[in-house]
Amino acid sequence: MLPQAFATALAEKINLGDAVTRIEQTSLGVRVFCKSGLEHNGDFVLCTVPLPVLGQIDFNPPLSPLKQIAFSGGYNYRPSTRMFVEFPERFWEKEGLNGWGFLSDRPEELWQPTWDTSGKTGILHSYLKGEMALAMDALDPDARLAQLLQQWKQIIPGVTNYQVSSTSYSWMNDPWSKGGWAYPSKSQEEKLFNELSRSEGRIYFAGDHTSSTRGWLQGALESGLMAAKQIHQATSERISS
Repeated sequence: MLPQAFATALAEKINLGDAVTRIEQTSLGVRVFCKSGLEHNGDFVLCTVPLPVLGQIDFNPPLSPLKQIAFSGGYNYRPSTRMFVEFPERFWEKEGLNGWGFLSDRPEELWQPTWDTSGKTGILHSYLKGEMALAMDALDPDARLAQLLQQWKQIIPGVTNYQVSSTSYSWMNDPWSKGGWAYPSKSQEEKLFNELSRSEGRIYFAGDHTSSTRGWLQGALESGLMAAKQIHQATSERISS
């Protein structure tokens, strides 16, 4: 996958697990302070931190009032959770069911990621959003699995008749994202969207929340390319002046 390819190519330049705590900028450059005590100095900073996490960083000088509104909860994020359940066999295929579907009465998508694999075992994957994701996040793993299987029982008969294993991932509970993706109301978008990608001095901003293609890798890439072009232009202007 693309993120893993970038990580491999840039391994020596990536510091994992070391949170940024403070960013200071002057007319001469930018300093980034990390929790470990490590400091980075540069001409510019490209900040792609999700808004729910951005407020944990101390900026000097402070970011604009509109950005502060956005990262203080004024720009909604969509809860999102994925659950994977492994079955000893793909019994649903014997019933003519492909394991794919969209449950219209609640925000859930049902996928079968093992549809084209060999072997007997199969995996069903639930993609939960909004209130349904939050409800699942509030349960312990065993209760979460039991509730999910009861829901699936309505559309996949026999789903509770097997010994299964499961795992799940919640973007709301991830300390580095605290949400699936930016999901602003109309008024929030009208008031704040253009501000999110506006540079402040030597600090530039990117991430899917600064793109109209929110919630997708494409949006993050598009915003990153745009910010890189802005930094390149700023560098060229400083060299020529």
